[in-house]
Amino acid sequence: MAAWAMTVTETAAPVATTYRIVEGAIDGRQDELLPLLAAHRDELATHKALMRFAPDFGKHIDLQRKGLLFVLFAYHGERLIGYSSTIICPHLHYPDLLHAHNDLLFVARPHRKGRIGLALINRTRDAARVRGAEFMTWHAKPRTALAALLPRLGCTLQDVIFGEEL
Repeated sequence: MAAWAMTVTETAAPVATTYRIVEGAIDGRQDELLPLLAAHRDELATHKALMRFAPDFGKHIDLQRKGLLFVLFAYHGERLIGYSSTIICPHLHYPDLLHAHNDLLFVARPHRKGRIGLALINRTRDAARVRGAEFMTWHAKPRTALAALLPRLGCTLQDVIFGEEL
């Protein structure tokens, strides 16, 4: 895990707001993550009857301990307001390509007006580069702010994923 942290100060509001982004372990943060993960699921899950809320922290912690997953946490003061979770490993189809795939990216709704989301994306990219990733993929739900932002950041469409209930 990287030992760096970043502070972002928003000054567009009448009073400056300070956010910080830190890389860290999931283990020990489960209780503070649960409300944010639930809000993320409630906002974006497409098939809520099938996508029951039950985060498998054990698998995530195991992947993190193996160096296959890194997580960045965004805080406003001492309150967790966002996260970015990225899987990093050789690509399954191109084994010489170290691939970073952002699995989760979320900022709580009240904190989306400023630049903390962009800072979280940029710090995720930096952390992937430091680990040697040569290619990064992001997934976004259609018609979301993230889907609109990623092309402006230089990302190109790679795949279209369709889902169906069976």
